[in-house]
Amino acid sequence: MIENGLIWKCLPDSRRLDVFLGDDGCPLVRWSNWTVLPPPVLTDLSKIADVYWCEGNREVTSSFADRWIVNISADLDEYRDSLLHLDSVLGTSCPIWNHPRAVALTRRDLAPQVFGGIEGLEVPHVARFAAGHTGVFRQVFAERGFSYPVLVRPVSSQTGIGLIKINSADDWVRLEQVTSLGRSYFMTQFVDYRDSRGHFVKVRICFVDETISLREYGVSGGWQIGSGGTTSPSSDSAISISITQLLQQMEGFQNWTVLRQICGEMVKRCPLNFWGVDLGVRSDNSFVFFEANAAMTMAVASNVPPSHMPMMEPIYQNIAERLQASFVRIRQGRPMALPLLSIGELLASSP
Repeated sequence: MIENGLIWKCLPDSRRLDVFLGDDGCPLVRWSNWTVLPPPVLTDLSKIADVYWCEGNREVTSSFADRWIVNISADLDEYRDSLLHLDSVLGTSCPIWNHPRAVALTRRDLAPQVFGGIEGLEVPHVARFAAGHTGVFRQVFAERGFSYPVLVRPVSSQTGIGLIKINSADDWVRLEQVTSLGRSYFMTQFVDYRDSRGHFVKVRICFVDETISLREYGVSGGWQIGSGGTTSPSSDSAISISITQLLQQMEGFQNWTVLRQICGEMVKRCPLNFWGVDLGVRSDNSFVFFEANAAMTMAVASNVPPSHMPMMEPIYQNIAERLQASFVRIRQGRPMALPLLSIGELLASSP
């Protein structure tokens, strides 16, 4: 057992923080795109691991080569400098939980490369680009083989904030009027995943090491489910229905053979310790890839009224227990498989 642990933290490359007022009026920081761990798990982890804030000093970082490391920076665009630094100095010398190389593989535009070709899974075409001028959206659409509709969002956005669906040429003005020039964006080919009833069904899968579980199940008349869109459940009754549907589907999840095979292949291709995947569900037992990242809120309550917490607590507890087992594994020096390409090599091939 490796005794000395380290919780790896860092500021965003932009050095911009989301500060808001708490219930007591005191300013608080919302750390975007960090891995969300439940407080009891963090408390236990803090007893056996020190916190280190990365400053980019290679000499200091190299002194941690005899430790096991828990990395909570979960987005390559937001924390590129820190993830590059961790990978280049310690990436091959010590066990790292949520290894930066695996985090890098979840960047949206890499999904066709990482997850493409898995039987039963359609991975839409994605392009990543910088908005150097307002006409760049039309240009990327025309030059990179897209067709209407497409989805456009700023990088580092793991929610529905900033997401715009472009249904026709008339919609580009919606982006051109509000664009922050110099910012990078993702353009994704929209895939209509309605089932035979005309409903949109989305699932979220929770991965902890090689284990998987059904974490969300949503049905809606609109395509934007559970991402802050207008079709996301917001009332207590809608949330109650969503939770009931989740619990019902969890009972038969062992029988989702195709999905479980897809998830098994995804773990091999993206060996993270704790992450989530959102997929659209079709009637023909095939699936559409939406996104994968290590910043999904899965182990703590989110948008759950207090009256519904007793139904969700077993789910949170199950994930917490799997996380505790995962930390034992990393302390034993048994990390997930290491992706072959360093982050530097990956970025060189896919800037």
